[in-house]
Amino acid sequence: MVAPELPIETVTQIIKELGSDEYALAKISRLSRTFRALTLPFLFHHLCISNGDVYRRAYRLLVLESPHIGQYVKHVALDSRGLQTTAYSTDGICWLGADKFLAFLNALPALEALRCDMDFYTGALASVLPNSSITTLHLSDISRESSVDFVNLLMQVLKAGSQTIRSLTLQSIFVNEGIVCDRASRMSLAIPGVLWALEDLTLIQCANLPFFSDNIQMPNVKSLELIDTEWTFRDCMPDSLNTLVTDNLLYVREFQRHRDTAFVAENVIFLHSLQASPWLDMDMVGMNMLPRMCVPAGVKSLEIVLLATQGERLHVDFSKHFERGLQDEIISLHRHGSLEKFLITVESFPGVRKAHLEVFFFKLKSLGVLDVQGGSLPRSCSRPGRYVYPPDSTYYGTGAPNKWTWNPGF
Repeated sequence: MVAPELPIETVTQIIKELGSDEYALAKISRLSRTFRALTLPFLFHHLCISNGDVYRRAYRLLVLESPHIGQYVKHVALDSRGLQTTAYSTDGICWLGADKFLAFLNALPALEALRCDMDFYTGALASVLPNSSITTLHLSDISRESSVDFVNLLMQVLKAGSQTIRSLTLQSIFVNEGIVCDRASRMSLAIPGVLWALEDLTLIQCANLPFFSDNIQMPNVKSLELIDTEWTFRDCMPDSLNTLVTDNLLYVREFQRHRDTAFVAENVIFLHSLQASPWLDMDMVGMNMLPRMCVPAGVKSLEIVLLATQGERLHVDFSKHFERGLQDEIISLHRHGSLEKFLITVESFPGVRKAHLEVFFFKLKSLGVLDVQGGSLPRSCSRPGRYVYPPDSTYYGTGAPNKWTWNPGF
């Protein structure tokens, strides 16, 4: 048997540096039982199940053949569209039943993050969450036809995870306005109550979510991200946030109409697509809209993220797209409020240099307030100064058919 000559800690660190190089990790795992034991936590840390064949193999391995491997799986992503293409195998077994999914989740005792669609297994998910190790949940609706039963199931899942889910993302949840407005329909929905554990909430392309103060409360939310989402959640949020992110200021007016007071947010991030609108004035970056959604004097960090359509690069000088009054507005916030940092984050655009924006905002530069950063923006969750656009359908990867695939950037 081949055993590592270096200390185990050193070998483990080397293996960790390989990251997502699945080919290298697989080769190392075949050297000996010792190396296999060292690589297993990295080989199965992130598991991406993109179709029914992969799901069937995962079930057999983690539930039936080698259940000890399940302890190493921390993050799982399931693509329901891919799963449904192979619902039945040649052995006649339906692998997509709720009972199979329940057994699959129970085989992952250390699972921390789950990304999946609202589908056949959602009911099983609601029964697992109360005693699960899952703290990060990303739910989306692939059908985009949210019936009363669908919405009720969503509310049941939220209730089940009220004590455990710390980070929640809802994507493409379009609730029929009639469900929200009809009192009988609203009364028939499950009441999640208080989501005590929830700290980070991201809503991506959602509409008419049935979140009202009489059925759901999120008192401990610290980070709120609203991506192409209406601001109609009313008063179930706390008054103070650490981070507030929005990409569409048209929804701010709707938000203010449903809320008497603005948030107190330390970090505010505006997303702006230059492909959609190349002209960036004070309204577009939110300086005139800022008071509508948060208390300007309480903002410590203000960030503008300039994005282009995925796969395209614009040949522009961004400094020409900022209104001159913007700099004075920010200086006023710095001198009379709490603003400590103004950040501009851009993707890698040809011909755009950091010096362009530093010269344009020379007053902020001299005050030590300006911070311009660029480069390729990784696509994961956001942090002040490092905002990442939400994961899209390409997340599920391009692994070879019927091969294990995982994504360390989950």
